[in-house]
Amino acid sequence: MKHQLIIVIICCLSTWAAAQTPGAPENFNVVPKQFIGLPDVLATVNGTAIHKLDIVPGLMTMDQVNAAVEHTIDRVLAAQQAEKEGLGTKFGSRHSSRQTSQDTRQLARQYKQNNAALTAAKKGVRITDADIDRFFEANPDPRRDPTAEAARHGVTRRVTVDLELAAYGAWLKETLAGTTIRVDGAPLSKAVLDAAIDAKTAPKLERVAGGIVVAEVLRMVGGDAGNPKDALGTVVIDVDGQELVLGELDVFARILSSVGSPHRLLPLLDVITDTALAAKARDQGLDAGSGGTSRAAVQQQYALAELFYKAHRLNRPLDGAELHGWYEPIGQALLDRSQQHPLRDYMVKVKAQYSKAPVTDAEVGGMYSVVTQSLITDRKNGVANYLRELYLGWKRSAVIEPLRAQAKIKRHMQ
Repeated sequence: MKHQLIIVIICCLSTWAAAQTPGAPENFNVVPKQFIGLPDVLATVNGTAIHKLDIVPGLMTMDQVNAAVEHTIDRVLAAQQAEKEGLGTKFGSRHSSRQTSQDTRQLARQYKQNNAALTAAKKGVRITDADIDRFFEANPDPRRDPTAEAARHGVTRRVTVDLELAAYGAWLKETLAGTTIRVDGAPLSKAVLDAAIDAKTAPKLERVAGGIVVAEVLRMVGGDAGNPKDALGTVVIDVDGQELVLGELDVFARILSSVGSPHRLLPLLDVITDTALAAKARDQGLDAGSGGTSRAAVQQQYALAELFYKAHRLNRPLDGAELHGWYEPIGQALLDRSQQHPLRDYMVKVKAQYSKAPVTDAEVGGMYSVVTQSLITDRKNGVANYLRELYLGWKRSAVIEPLRAQAKIKRHMQ
């Protein structure tokens, strides 16, 4: 039996080696019921929050949570140090702009979802017979009898959507009434903005007004509609003090394609309104991560940390010889959990090569839990990620521990 189990462990560890590509874990946006009572913010590192929603999905035990929080603290410190060392400039403005755009859109959606006035306006929509009659008049179809009950019922949903769009348009114009928008320093006409909002929220079959805002911007900067890329690429749109360089936006290609195309939606209008609404969301304390960190921010954090580790030659994964050493101690620990000392002793031996810190109960318990879980569920990626982070965490500790000593770290799980 002992030899059979060790063979299983060897197979597991062999599979782990194939899963050591660094990267951000999936956020399943589901908090397991055993962790619901944990605070939304598990720790803060120099003011940067580590959210429960970014840690606990996919985990099963508090040992795993504690270990994951400690690994994340190290990653945040590494990312922060990378920025101090100027390594973040390797991303370029394109990555930064993409992240900003994604967060802005997400915050704007949250603001609209949480706005009581907009919710009330949409719920207040009531369809009358006159609304349905107007629809048939505006959209004649010889195949439909406007007086037939089935035909009238069939268009009810479309009429509802049109009325809700109109209510949204009225709310948006009122909400942005005090917003100042400038194009290379010159004010953008409120009439142009309102006309663009009317076009975007017009009934579906009438929505053909096209790039109203981008056409006005081209006029203001003296650009050529036949060659908009050169004219628009360096234009700066200022929305209540937040400056956006059009050529750096992730939707710049869509903005260009809207020039002279009357049937497209209005990507530049979306950029402006999302920026304004996101600012209002921040004023209300809304978070782009909806209880966690935005996906773009998490990806950037991982990437910055990896740049830091690479710059300090701390990103090398486990090799075959290092993996081989774990076979027997893990197998013995699984055969009899009361005899965990072989696993702990091996951990102490390996960790001592890189760190003066002692092996913790969380590290031993986390290893045991994740290996057991992998054998039961056949999910070996969790083991690979845990072992890789554990090992690399030890290797990086010589650099990270001084950063920990200087950092303001608060844990909120107790």
